[in-house]
Amino acid sequence: MTSPRSKFDKDAELGVHTITDGNYRSYEKRRLKKDPCQTCGARDKEDGGAVQLSRCKGCQKADWKSHKEYCQIIPVVNATQELITGFFVHPPLLHHFRVALILHLGIASKPDPTKSWIIDVPVYLFPTSSSDAVPLYTGPWRDVDEKRDMQGYFHIKMGGKKQLDVALRLSKQDPDMDIMVRIWREGRKAAEAFGRKDNPVVVANFIYEHQQIHLGFELTKDAFETANGRSPPPELAIPRSEDKDAVNSTQSVLNDINAYIKGDKENKLKLRATMRESDKEVVRQMGRQMGRRRD
Repeated sequence: MTSPRSKFDKDAELGVHTITDGNYRSYEKRRLKKDPCQTCGARDKEDGGAVQLSRCKGCQKADWKSHKEYCQIIPVVNATQELITGFFVHPPLLHHFRVALILHLGIASKPDPTKSWIIDVPVYLFPTSSSDAVPLYTGPWRDVDEKRDMQGYFHIKMGGKKQLDVALRLSKQDPDMDIMVRIWREGRKAAEAFGRKDNPVVVANFIYEHQQIHLGFELTKDAFETANGRSPPPELAIPRSEDKDAVNSTQSVLNDINAYIKGDKENKLKLRATMRESDKEVVRQMGRQMGRRRD
């Protein structure tokens, strides 16, 4: 069987999958037919510039004040996508992310390529400096301006999960779920085309500021071996942030990943950026939950 041809071939070779251009265009056309302009009811394909907002071009321009704030989030999404891409193109981080997915799903001993899951992966930027982190966590402090620019490093967590059969039922009503189901299907086809039919495919739903970026990840043989306690290949190893003899768990692997990124003080991984207010609020909320911050 020949390899799939698309501009995403390079990522597919890594076992990372997204929706192809043709499939996305098909999705947008169906969505536009279902969602007329919320203001005037237009369904004209040629006049459907604001598909995400379900507005035709004329109403989009006239109603700019009301959706200006939403549209300004697009650069944020683009920047977040760059960070996510920078994360998975680094082989040790990709390997350990796969390990964390396997442990989170509890499938280390029973991989099944016919089944898959969709997992929420909240991401945010955590302060690189304790002089920024501590005031956010324990403040507010009178002599600290929390609105100042702060540098943060890419930080990941893992949240809820859905089995794909549930997602298939939801996809008829939920456009985002529809895309994730399509990504899983394309991931399965690509895995088979590249001779990796035994690799399960999991869709990670990266969430940042209520925006979602979906990617499919093949769970590879070496990731299953690491999840079951075998040391990763030397080229995929990262330092353990905890006891090196500790049993693998989802959280311990995520701690290793986040500590590895934090330790990249020269930003060779390109996973540092200026924190947004939403990132700072995540840290404040951590302090509130631990009873350390009193606003």
